[in-house]
Amino acid sequence: MTPNIFYRIMKVYCTTALRFYFKTWKINNAKSIPASGPIIFIPNHQNAFLDAVLVICSTSRNPWSIARASVFKEGLATRLLTMAQIKPVFRSRDGFGSLRNNDAIIQEWIDMLAKNEDILIFAEGNHNEPYAGGTLQKGFARMTMQFKEKNTTPLTIVPVGIHYEDHHAFRSRVLINFGDPIRVNEILEDSFSEREKLETIVTVTDDAMKKLALAIPADDDYKAKFNFLLKHRKFEKDMMGQLEADKNTLKSYPLAPAILLSKKSSIIWKIINPIIWIGYVLHILPYLLIKRFIEKNIKDPQWISSLKYAFGIFLVPMYYIILLVVFYLIIPNGLALLAFAVLLPVTGIGATDFLKK
Repeated sequence: MTPNIFYRIMKVYCTTALRFYFKTWKINNAKSIPASGPIIFIPNHQNAFLDAVLVICSTSRNPWSIARASVFKEGLATRLLTMAQIKPVFRSRDGFGSLRNNDAIIQEWIDMLAKNEDILIFAEGNHNEPYAGGTLQKGFARMTMQFKEKNTTPLTIVPVGIHYEDHHAFRSRVLINFGDPIRVNEILEDSFSEREKLETIVTVTDDAMKKLALAIPADDDYKAKFNFLLKHRKFEKDMMGQLEADKNTLKSYPLAPAILLSKKSSIIWKIINPIIWIGYVLHILPYLLIKRFIEKNIKDPQWISSLKYAFGIFLVPMYYIILLVVFYLIIPNGLALLAFAVLLPVTGIGATDFLKK
């Protein structure tokens, strides 16, 4: 089914914004995703709604995603979320009685899959600490089995690994690593019991996901391993290489690996670099507003990057429009206005990139 015009416009807009937000956005193995037939995408989950945006914008498929039911209010909010192809799901924290509402929602998803729609499910059930591997919940497997019982259409599960260079930083790098398709009919045998089928779906998907992203066990040593990775990380130009390097660094824990330190730009060059100063002056106001809002209101670190991105795609364009209007009132020249319009994002991105070197 062709998505509505609002979804298509937002996907193009969000895709464009992602190319500004990330210095590198690497997509691997997207060609393996089937061109037809229903798909359930199962990504790891570490960065609130930004994870969903990245997966959706990294494929030509147009999956529906899910959000907690509490954000679905009567009126405009629900209509906009539906137009953005987002469906509600109830969680235990919403009250155990509300979980019964998920039965009707799951049936709706099954009906959507039967119409060759795609669904994106964070099967870990919640967003995790940076690089922490979560345990897959069995809800997606139960839905898969229910679909298979009622439909002859082959169903495919596509595991996805999301690997952030830095979970919170603007102009960092990210990898969207699509796994090979898991064709449900090929991994389940008729001789399997219902329990064996359920466990097979979960196990095969979980094993595939572990190969696609970095997973630090969420045990007592998590913080020590996470800090060890940050301290001894070897930087690679390609994000697939970075993923493998990060895995190898963790394998050496607790023994520090021998690595070559990356060369940093001279502090003098950063002080006298005009792009840094121009970019800083032009963007100090939205930077401080976003920083202040996050520091004052956000307690869950997994929301930081998502909110930076959200503010960026809505607040920054409005700020740019105001600056352009003021500029034109002072200098009513079309070519000068165009040059200033180009200067704004170039200096903002350039200043950030130069400061990170």
